[in-house]
Amino acid sequence: MRLTMQQRQAVVAKAAGRYQRSGKKEKGLILTELVELTEYSRVYARRVLRQHGKRIKQGQQSLVASTVTLIPRHSSQTLSSTFSNEAMNLISSTFLREAIGEFQARVSPSSKRPSASVN
Repeated sequence: MRLTMQQRQAVVAKAAGRYQRSGKKEKGLILTELVELTEYSRVYARRVLRQHGKRIKQGQQSLVASTVTLIPRHSSQTLSSTFSNEAMNLISSTFLREAIGEFQARVSPSSKRPSASVN
Protein backbone atom coordinates (compact mmCIF):
# COMPACT_ATOMS: atom_id res chain seq x y z
CA MET A 1 0.00 0.00 0.00
CA ARG A 2 1.37 3.40 -1.02
CA LEU A 3 1.69 6.22 1.46
CA THR A 4 -0.17 9.45 0.86
CA MET A 5 1.81 12.63 0.25
CA GLN A 6 1.13 13.86 3.79
CA GLN A 7 2.32 10.56 5.25
CA ARG A 8 5.50 10.69 3.15
CA GLN A 9 6.16 14.28 4.27
CA ALA A 10 5.72 13.24 7.91
CA VAL A 11 8.16 10.34 7.47
CA VAL A 12 10.71 12.64 5.80
CA ALA A 13 10.34 15.27 8.53
CA LYS A 14 10.95 12.62 11.20
CA ALA A 15 13.96 11.10 9.43
CA ALA A 16 15.56 14.39 8.29
CA GLY A 17 16.79 15.51 11.69
CA ARG A 18 18.29 12.10 12.41
CA TYR A 19 19.86 11.99 8.93
CA GLN A 20 21.50 15.42 9.23
CA ARG A 21 23.10 14.52 12.59
CA SER A 22 24.28 11.03 11.55
CA GLY A 23 27.55 9.65 10.26
CA LYS A 24 28.02 8.09 6.83
CA LYS A 25 27.05 4.50 7.72
CA GLU A 26 23.91 5.49 9.62
CA LYS A 27 22.92 7.87 6.81
CA GLY A 28 22.99 4.93 4.41
CA LEU A 29 20.66 2.92 6.67
CA ILE A 30 18.25 5.84 7.12
CA LEU A 31 18.25 6.40 3.37
CA THR A 32 17.50 2.74 2.66
CA GLU A 33 14.60 2.76 5.13
CA LEU A 34 13.18 5.95 3.60
CA VAL A 35 13.41 4.59 0.05
CA GLU A 36 11.56 1.42 1.07
CA LEU A 37 8.82 3.37 2.88
CA THR A 38 8.22 6.24 0.48
CA GLU A 39 9.19 4.60 -2.84
CA TYR A 40 11.31 7.67 -3.66
CA SER A 41 14.40 7.12 -5.78
CA ARG A 42 17.56 6.98 -3.69
CA VAL A 43 18.97 10.19 -5.19
CA TYR A 44 15.74 12.14 -4.60
CA ALA A 45 15.40 10.81 -1.05
CA ARG A 46 18.97 11.87 -0.23
CA ARG A 47 18.33 15.33 -1.60
CA VAL A 48 15.08 15.71 0.34
CA LEU A 49 16.70 14.59 3.59
CA ARG A 50 19.73 16.82 3.12
CA GLN A 51 17.73 19.97 2.30
CA HIS A 52 14.83 19.52 4.72
CA GLY A 53 14.56 22.51 7.06
CA LYS A 54 17.33 24.53 5.35
CA ARG A 55 16.80 28.24 4.73
CA ILE A 56 16.69 29.44 1.13
CA LYS A 57 17.20 33.05 0.07
CA GLN A 58 14.87 33.94 -2.77
CA GLY A 59 15.18 37.64 -3.53
CA GLN A 60 14.39 39.49 -0.31
CA GLN A 61 12.48 36.54 1.19
CA SER A 62 13.92 33.74 3.27
CA LEU A 63 12.08 30.43 2.80
CA VAL A 64 12.41 27.09 4.57
CA ALA A 65 12.89 24.06 2.33
CA SER A 66 10.45 21.21 2.82
CA THR A 67 9.79 18.12 0.73
CA VAL A 68 7.77 20.23 -1.71
CA THR A 69 10.05 23.26 -2.18
CA LEU A 70 13.53 21.97 -2.97
CA ILE A 71 16.58 24.12 -3.58
CA PRO A 72 17.42 23.91 -7.30
CA ARG A 73 20.69 22.12 -8.04
CA HIS A 74 21.80 24.62 -10.67
CA SER A 75 20.79 28.20 -11.15
CA SER A 76 19.23 28.23 -14.57
CA GLN A 77 19.75 31.48 -16.37
CA THR A 78 18.11 31.78 -19.76
CA LEU A 79 19.43 33.76 -22.68
CA SER A 80 16.42 36.06 -22.56
CA SER A 81 17.29 37.11 -19.01
CA THR A 82 20.91 37.75 -20.02
CA PHE A 83 20.37 39.67 -23.27
CA SER A 84 18.02 42.48 -24.25
CA ASN A 85 15.23 41.92 -26.79
CA GLU A 86 17.30 43.61 -29.53
CA ALA A 87 20.27 41.36 -28.84
CA MET A 88 18.05 38.25 -28.78
CA ASN A 89 16.56 39.19 -32.17
CA LEU A 90 20.05 39.71 -33.62
CA ILE A 91 21.30 36.39 -32.20
CA SER A 92 18.31 34.41 -33.44
CA SER A 93 18.34 36.00 -36.93
CA THR A 94 22.10 35.44 -37.29
CA PHE A 95 21.78 31.84 -36.16
CA LEU A 96 18.84 31.25 -38.50
CA ARG A 97 20.71 32.75 -41.49
CA GLU A 98 23.74 30.56 -40.81
CA ALA A 99 21.61 27.43 -40.40
CA ILE A 100 19.73 28.10 -43.66
CA GLY A 101 23.02 28.78 -45.49
CA GLU A 102 24.51 25.49 -44.26
CA PHE A 103 21.38 23.60 -45.27
CA GLN A 104 21.37 25.12 -48.77
CA ALA A 105 25.07 24.34 -49.17
CA ARG A 106 24.41 20.68 -48.35
CA VAL A 107 21.38 20.36 -50.61
CA SER A 108 22.47 22.21 -53.75
CA PRO A 109 24.44 20.02 -56.20
CA SER A 110 26.66 22.90 -57.38
CA SER A 111 28.27 23.20 -53.96
CA LYS A 112 29.99 19.81 -54.06
CA ARG A 113 33.51 19.98 -52.79
CA PRO A 114 36.27 18.64 -55.02
CA SER A 115 37.75 15.50 -53.53
CA ALA A 116 41.39 15.69 -52.59
CA SER A 117 43.55 13.35 -54.64
CA VAL A 118 46.00 11.17 -52.78
CA ASN A 119 49.44 10.70 -54.43
